[in-house]
Amino acid sequence: MTEIKQEEEERRWSVEGLARFVEILRNHNQDIDNLYNVILAELIKYLKANQGSLFVLNAESDEDSYLSMVACYAYDRRKFLSKRVEPGEGLVGQVYLEKESIYLTDIPADHIQITSGLGASGPRCLLIVPLKVNEQIFGVVEIASFTPLLPYQRDFIEKLGESIAATISSAKINERNKSLLELSQQQTAIMREQEEEMRQNLEELSATQEQMQRRMDESLSIQRELDARMQVLSKVALLTESDLYGSITYVNDKFCEVSGWSQQEVLGKPHSILRHPDNPKEFYKEMWATIKNGRMWQGRFPNRAKDGSTYWVDSAIAPVMDQTGKPHKYIGIRFDVTDQVNKEKELEELLNEMQQNREELLAQEEELRQNLEEIIATQEELHRQLNESQRLQREATAREKVFNLTTILSEADAYGTIIYVNDKLCEVSKYSREELIGKPHSIFRDPQMPKALFRLMWSTIKKGEAFRGIIKNRAKDGTHYWVDAVISPVLNEEGKPGKYIGTRYVIPDDTLAEMLFNRMIEELEIHSQEKY
Repeated sequence: MTEIKQEEEERRWSVEGLARFVEILRNHNQDIDNLYNVILAELIKYLKANQGSLFVLNAESDEDSYLSMVACYAYDRRKFLSKRVEPGEGLVGQVYLEKESIYLTDIPADHIQITSGLGASGPRCLLIVPLKVNEQIFGVVEIASFTPLLPYQRDFIEKLGESIAATISSAKINERNKSLLELSQQQTAIMREQEEEMRQNLEELSATQEQMQRRMDESLSIQRELDARMQVLSKVALLTESDLYGSITYVNDKFCEVSGWSQQEVLGKPHSILRHPDNPKEFYKEMWATIKNGRMWQGRFPNRAKDGSTYWVDSAIAPVMDQTGKPHKYIGIRFDVTDQVNKEKELEELLNEMQQNREELLAQEEELRQNLEEIIATQEELHRQLNESQRLQREATAREKVFNLTTILSEADAYGTIIYVNDKLCEVSKYSREELIGKPHSIFRDPQMPKALFRLMWSTIKKGEAFRGIIKNRAKDGTHYWVDAVISPVLNEEGKPGKYIGTRYVIPDDTLAEMLFNRMIEELEIHSQEKY
């Protein structure tokens, strides 16, 4: 008797707890962030545990999925912590990958990071449960307690995890599909009410002929309304009926329009004629198990049309019960959401591309920032020598514009072939961008420049070091212009130059340029008489 009483107490505790948390999920689902904190706090209190964390799946892309801590509660207080857990990382990441709970009574010393103000005693047990529905993981909940969590408490948390996962999933469902589903449910309830009204009317038909006629008129009016509603639903929804074995017994015109099959081609055929190869067998096993038990099944999945193309549907499949309470056929209502799914995929691809472009721009910005610092130092020295000091703009947002307006910038591959030039280079050299891309840098070389200087330059940058020098270049029209050049290698993963970035500052004064050039030649011990 004691065991029966204990089991009854445990069952009552679980039922009351599920009802309590279902109410919380329903009352707070409009503010999902607040819901995370409320549900975790209430769960810790209900279990009389001391610590807990809630992680939610953040899937920016297939390659960048991680669990983000959205709520943390310890010692009767909410903790404002943030944490990112990669799939497979630690116990939480392991639970996410394996989709199975973990219960530990021997907790690693470094696993729990939150301690009480009364001391640093760690909890005696740890339970980590995946938040999953239909075998799809939406998050993980972690509970730590000074007292062991009994089996019925662990079962309760796993059942509650399904409700939390379902709430998270429903928050991501398109509002339009939700409205259509609600409309379908409302119409089903109205039809049931009207059927009950018709039954009562039939029982009263025998009272008088006048009353019979009135009831018949009302019945016909109701039937016309039902037919009208069914016609409206048939215009927007794919309707099907099947027997207990899944053989199709009815399809509407909308189904034929979307799938490409005619009624004659599908009647009597199994529903597997529509199966898409991307859907696993477990998906259909779960669906059949649900409707065979007399419950409605809902989900989004792809179907295959007659021509082999794919179309996506939001589906609701309900069993029609006989007098014994067992299903005798199944009715399916589906809405074509192919355009919406394609747009969501396009948006996801666009977001991934934007993220990749952003990372590339940040890398280029860092390279330009380093080169800009060297160029600014060179400009200050030249300005002092020319007594033409100019104030550099202090606003960071204007640096790039100033850089492009005042500095020649180019990029070359490992063989010296030009792969990028800016507008300033085209302006000074009098070549167009199309004339320069794909050409060797020797297109700029002035015949008076010594070969030894360029040999020194190539030996320097091939070693992965930057080269700086005063160089006389030749423009397209044969005129010359002097530049203070800095050429830096960009190293690849092997530590070897993959390409070269060159920045040049035009020296407008030939006298000053030749003086600086001669000084450089002397310092480098290069014979200026050595020509190409």
